[in-house]
Amino acid sequence: MMSLRMGGLRAWTSNSFWSRALGRSLRTPVRKLGHPVRTGWGVHVLNRVHGGKAFISASSSSPPPVSEVLRLLDKAIKGDSKDVDAMDKLHQRIEQEMKEGAKSQDISLVAGILSSLEFAGHRDERKAEELLEHALGQGDAMAMFYLARMHLVKNEKEEPDPVFGEDEQLSDDLLNTSHLELNAEKAKKVKKQILLLIKEVRIGKREGAPVKSFKTVKQQETDDMVEWKPDMQKGLALLAQSAELGNADAQVMLGNLKVSGEFVQLLPSHKSKVVAGNIVEVEPVLSRQETDPKLVLEDGVKLYELAAAQGHADAWYNLGMLYFDNRHPQCRGDERWNAEQCLRCMQEAADRGDSSAMYFLGSAKLAGELGGMKLDSSDGLRLLEEASNRDHPAASYHVAMLMREEGKEEDMKKFLSKAAGLGDAEALFCLGDMHFHGSDGFQMDHPKAFRFFQEAARLQHSAAMCCVGVMCYNGFGVKKDVNKAFLAYQRSAELGNIEAMRNLAAMHLSGEGCEKNEATARYLLKVVEEAEAEASQPQ
Repeated sequence: MMSLRMGGLRAWTSNSFWSRALGRSLRTPVRKLGHPVRTGWGVHVLNRVHGGKAFISASSSSPPPVSEVLRLLDKAIKGDSKDVDAMDKLHQRIEQEMKEGAKSQDISLVAGILSSLEFAGHRDERKAEELLEHALGQGDAMAMFYLARMHLVKNEKEEPDPVFGEDEQLSDDLLNTSHLELNAEKAKKVKKQILLLIKEVRIGKREGAPVKSFKTVKQQETDDMVEWKPDMQKGLALLAQSAELGNADAQVMLGNLKVSGEFVQLLPSHKSKVVAGNIVEVEPVLSRQETDPKLVLEDGVKLYELAAAQGHADAWYNLGMLYFDNRHPQCRGDERWNAEQCLRCMQEAADRGDSSAMYFLGSAKLAGELGGMKLDSSDGLRLLEEASNRDHPAASYHVAMLMREEGKEEDMKKFLSKAAGLGDAEALFCLGDMHFHGSDGFQMDHPKAFRFFQEAARLQHSAAMCCVGVMCYNGFGVKKDVNKAFLAYQRSAELGNIEAMRNLAAMHLSGEGCEKNEATARYLLKVVEEAEAEASQPQ
């Protein structure tokens, strides 16, 4: 997510009282920020590659290709809010493809991709490997990419936060987004139906060319007893092969690993070698091309350029960010030239429907300049609204703050609630602030404010963490709990929040929620004093 943020609403607070600072400027210039490159792991059916060649139907009379199925799969994976029935349509389309004689190998490719993704909170690695085995043997670059991704991307279940917990009902009763949860549940059920359908084809219960089962029941039972483990080296090899065959998603993903520096970290630190009949571990011989940071970065950029040439929006966006951060190998000392290249790449990405690029361009235009180059601000708001229409959280928040500045209360509420529903921590924090104070057209509601702050805190918003601490300490909208207040302040202070440090010092002095420790209190107050002195220095 692009981090060109507006100023927050208010700065607060202490254990004993709430202080409301004057609202800061709502417009901030475009700043150079550490922004991660984009992953781009969707399905791009126009670039589907089989052994390096484009997938083309043999003749007009032959069965329809599976491209429509893959297009619907792409929408389902991305969770396109404008087509919440994408999974159901995918199921229907697979049924139709089978009736029309689509090859079961192609349908298995779709099922394998579904199994390899952590869609709707579930991923089945063994089923994915089995279903994609045939396509992999045929040199299918798409199968290589999704198997590589499965090995390289961790499938981690989100654990409840030990301090801030979890609130499964937040989206439903606070933001009125229960329909999104229902759609996700429906999609999960349809995914299961699709995989069962594929299974029936494979074992011959459905008409069409069945795919022979790859494993016996006994083999499957044995596999199920052994935990599946990712193989990073296998993942890297498959990813490199897929990228070489022209898969744009693989090119972007491999480019991300090289540009971020993760590629070098994933290289093997040792390998097995037989010496005098014994297996010993030795250090591998790595080339300069694999380890030199400058050369690795250049390779990453070349991969982006290859994907961009195929029209991959994420590749264009990442190239733009490299110019923005002055990291592109072609960057010059001329800041204006770099800004021009950045805007060119962002426009290419935006033209391909990329919401983050729209957000970047809209924010830059409203700021009026980029890299010393004056920009026309007339269509800045339009770009932000278009990004918001495409469910970009930060763009929705940005528009909300602009509506607030213009006094358009209902529009502000609409965009702010949307941003919060999309998981924007700053929007959640603002809603908490507004419900706490009863401002901006919201009724004062401390319990609701607490839940908004808690949700923002789970998204690592340090000020929200501090607010959770204050509400627990004082018993505002929640049962008084000084122990939880201390833990919340501690988490907030770890992220550099000055008010949290001040409150922690007070608790160490009094011994509330912790053992009394004057030395720790003095140390924290010294850190606060130094931070405030540094902040007061002219930039």
